[in-house]
Amino acid sequence: TDTGYYVKASFPLEWLRREGLMAENGDMLVGLYRADFIKGTEADIDWYSWRKPKSSEPDFHIASSLGRVRVTCHR
Repeated sequence: TDTGYYVKASFPLEWLRREGLMAENGDMLVGLYRADFIKGTEADIDWYSWRKPKSSEPDFHIASSLGRVRVTCHR
């Protein structure tokens, strides 16, 4: 969009709660990442994280690359 990205996903809400991935109020910790493939080789991939991790490189293995979101249900 003009101001950022729009992400749409579909998961059974009960499964997210049962697996401990979502709190009762809908809060979740998630990581969102993007890759730009410049020339088609692995060395030419630029990775971006939606949050600035406390690392010199985006890394989905560290907690600082995660952010809190609230899941809402639209019908």
